[in-house]
Amino acid sequence: ITGGSLDEVVLWHNKASAKQFASLVPLIAGQAENADPFSHALLKSAANEIAQLGRALFRGGEPDTGGRVVHLAGGLGPTLQPLCEEIAPEFVWDGSEIDPVAGILLLAMGEAPTETLLPRPGFATKEKEGGT
Repeated sequence: ITGGSLDEVVLWHNKASAKQFASLVPLIAGQAENADPFSHALLKSAANEIAQLGRALFRGGEPDTGGRVVHLAGGLGPTLQPLCEEIAPEFVWDGSEIDPVAGILLLAMGEAPTETLLPRPGFATKEKEGGT
């Protein structure tokens, strides 16, 4: 998506898949490293959204003891981790690669960590009865 008119960019935007948008990340990250203010602002905006999500997920949870870990998975994790640490230092930001197969195996073996479910407006929750 280089060159062309504004109309061509808008047309691409309206038809682009998630994978096509993701293909722009190396270009944006590279420009941010070269001190491009627009690219840096895009990445900082993404990091801010992730920080807000982390705050929403931990709202009302256990007190902050420094153990609130937010895992950044995917190709943007390493790029966004320093920005997330700057924006939301109350979390431990983990950008290590997570194998989704390992996670599903833990679930299948009943060894996955217990998750705290937060109330979601508009969604009914069922309490487990009798260990089922």
